[in-house]
Amino acid sequence: MWNNSKGSPSPQRLADPKKISTGGEIDNIVNALVNTANDSDESVRKSIQSSLHDIGFRQPGLVLSSCGEFLRTNSKADRNHRIILLNIIHRVLEVKRDDVPEEFLATLVELCIAEMTREKDVIPDWQGAASADLVSLGMRLPNQVFDELMKRFEVGALPHYFVMKTLGDLVATNSMATVPRVKEVLSRVLPVLCVDTTA
Repeated sequence: MWNNSKGSPSPQRLADPKKISTGGEIDNIVNALVNTANDSDESVRKSIQSSLHDIGFRQPGLVLSSCGEFLRTNSKADRNHRIILLNIIHRVLEVKRDDVPEEFLATLVELCIAEMTREKDVIPDWQGAASADLVSLGMRLPNQVFDELMKRFEVGALPHYFVMKTLGDLVATNSMATVPRVKEVLSRVLPVLCVDTTA
């Protein structure tokens, strides 16, 4: 599906943009690690996370896909489990995001936005992890991350705190991609500031 040999990756269309697999036994191993990443024993949790990091640096698409699939299909999973997986996603993205197909990363943008805005209350550990993932994804897909953030601005209402924070962090991290969209960003942010000061 994805050529990680020397030179630039050669993108190929994925049969399912949300899933990347090798077809080998490693797929089952990674899925098992993802499912047990929130083990009650701290030493086991650390060992599992270390294993997922190591595998992720060699098979980034597989680990990212397995983490994303778990988050997507287990809406009632423990919050700490979700945070662990979001943090694993971030560590893999920071090192290997350029080695993963864009169409798959686009599905991660949607997933992380959903994780970040799922609860209206501010829950820093959870939403901050999803926000960090979005900022990292914004280094590869800045327009899609911007578009998803812009959708969360509604006239006359304050957006989620982490929508504003993620937008600010993305602007600071990837300023080159921000310049063409400065007017659009200001047109959404300035009215929100007015709402904030008059509330």
